[in-house]
Amino acid sequence: MNSTGPPITVSTLAFQKFVELIDERKRKGKSTLGIRIKLLSKGCGGNEYGMEYVEEATLCDEVVELVQEPGGKVVLFVDPKTMLRIIGTQIEYEETKFKSGFVFKNPKEKGRCGCGKSFYY
Repeated sequence: MNSTGPPITVSTLAFQKFVELIDERKRKGKSTLGIRIKLLSKGCGGNEYGMEYVEEATLCDEVVELVQEPGGKVVLFVDPKTMLRIIGTQIEYEETKFKSGFVFKNPKEKGRCGCGKSFYY
C-alpha cells in the first residue's frame, strides 16, 4: 500500500460479498487467506478478470489489505504483472434482476468486446 491509498479499491457491497464468501468457505473448514485477483488471456478482447480463493500465498504475491468498519478485513493477492495492469481499479458488486457478480472498473481499459466479458488495453 502506498501513501495515496490502496492500488485497488472495493465498494462497500463488494467488500461485504468478499467477507461473506470467505466466511462461508471457512465455515466449511477450508483454509482461506483471501482472494487472488488475476488477468486471464482469453475472450475476444484478449483479457478477462479472474478470481480464486487463496489457501497459501506465494513469494511473488503483492498483498492488498482492505479494512472497512464494520465488516472486518479482506486480503487481496495479486501477482506483480497483473498489479501493473490493474492499479486504480475499483471492484464493485452489482445485483440486477437477471444477474449478479463482481464488476471491475479499470481506468486502463481501452475497450470491451461486444458481449462485455473481455477487454483490451
